[in-house]
Amino acid sequence: MKVGVLIEFTSNTDIDAKFAELKEMGVDSCQLVCWDRPTLQDDAMAEAINKGLEKYGCLLYTSDAADD
Repeated sequence: MKVGVLIEFTSNTDIDAKFAELKEMGVDSCQLVCWDRPTLQDDAMAEAINKGLEKYGCLLYTSDAADD
C-alpha cells in the first residue's frame, strides 16, 4: 500500500520545493489541494507541477468519486 500526503499550494507556493520536501520524507505520492481558482487555472503553475512530478518521480493521485 502506498502512503501519500496532501500538498496545499497557492500562487505563492514554490511547488518544486514542496515536491523536494515530499521526497526528503521518503514519500513519493500525493494529492494537491488548492482553493484559489486563478491558481488552479494558471498554465504556468500546471507546467511547474508537471515538471516537479517528473523531476522527483512523484505520483499524483486524484479522485473523481466521492467514495474514493
